[in-house]
Amino acid sequence: MSLTVTNGGRVVSAAKRSKQAMAAKAPPQKGPAARVTDRLEWSSGPVLDPEKKALLELLRPKQKEEKSSIQSMSEFLSEQARVRRLCARIAARIRAGDRVPMKDRRYLKARDPLQYAMATLMQKPNDDPKRRGTLLKAGDTPRPETSAPAAPAEAPAAPACAGSVSAHA
Repeated sequence: MSLTVTNGGRVVSAAKRSKQAMAAKAPPQKGPAARVTDRLEWSSGPVLDPEKKALLELLRPKQKEEKSSIQSMSEFLSEQARVRRLCARIAARIRAGDRVPMKDRRYLKARDPLQYAMATLMQKPNDDPKRRGTLLKAGDTPRPETSAPAAPAEAPAAPACAGSVSAHA
């Protein structure tokens, strides 16, 4: 392929030429009427210079590593986006006052405790709650909570009453 460019930087012609056409090119004009042009040619063929070949071979493993790291990063981010969408759907069901499976509640609490707390606090009273099925698939399991201390087994759970307030001295 060759490009012909004038002094002003405007491309006059761009053509794909064969090797025979390049060999039989017209000689440049001489004299004051001759236009000054630059010619740029490139080929997509293999690099024949051994030094350039060695340099390209050194760069190829790095390119493969970069591609794999970019691919793994995109997989990680898409998985995180999927988890966030799933948590948002579970939280929306909780806020609507529907009956959400305990498995889904545990998943939301493990993945996004702040969103779980906000959904629980903003839960609307619902006279006719829908019984919702689980949104989780077989591969979705809540990760174990290592940062929270374990609750004592003998302590009874406090009843969840919305309107009553109890005072213990």
